[in-house]
Amino acid sequence: MSGGGGGSIPTINRPGGGGAEDCGSLRIITSVASPDSDVLVDVSEGDILNVRTLSNEGPVIIETPDGRVVGSVLSREMIRLISCINNGIEFNAVVNSISDGRCVIEISSE
Repeated sequence: MSGGGGGSIPTINRPGGGGAEDCGSLRIITSVASPDSDVLVDVSEGDILNVRTLSNEGPVIIETPDGRVVGSVLSREMIRLISCINNGIEFNAVVNSISDGRCVIEISSE
């Protein structure tokens, strides 16, 4: 059996993936993973937070506008999100709710 490159590990910058159209429709509703309680105390429902990666392969982190890390993101859409960010698409996270140290956000490119 012959094959061209790859193995079973998905790649981040795969051809045909992460185009502007795909990225524009990407919406992720999730809880912030491992939120920093010292930062979370200054975050409110409705706040718009920054979404960025620490490297081309992740992780994806959520930051306040002044650059303090709220926490990270875990989602089954991670590869797609990272690919979009690597392709220059900017994402924000709107805080939907905060309760008992849990912060639910909605990530989108709008």
